Amino acid sequence: MANLKVQEASKIAMDYLALLTPSADRILLEEIEYYDDSPPERWLVTLSFTSKDLDENPFSLNTRKYKIFVINAHSGDVLSMKIREFK
Repeated sequence: MANLKVQEASKIAMDYLALLTPSADRILLEEIEYYDDSPPERWLVTLSFTSKDLDENPFSLNTRKYKIFVINAHSGDVLSMKIREFK
C-alpha cells in the first residue's frame, strides 16, 4: 500500500515540472495511475502545460505539451520524467 496519496503525488509532479521548466504555464493534471505490480510501487502522473516562451498560435490544434512523471509511492522521489507522445 502506498504511503503517498494521489493528491501528494500530483503536487510533487507539478512542483517538479515548475522547477525544471520555469516557462511552464497553465499546468493541468491529465492522468494519474497507481502501479503496485513490481517494486517499487509508483504513481504515473501525466501533466499538460503551455510555455510562456512560445508565441502560441490560437489556430494551432495542439499547443500543449505533455509529460509523464514516475513517482516512488513510498518516498515521493521522482524516478523519471518523459515526454508523453500520442500515436
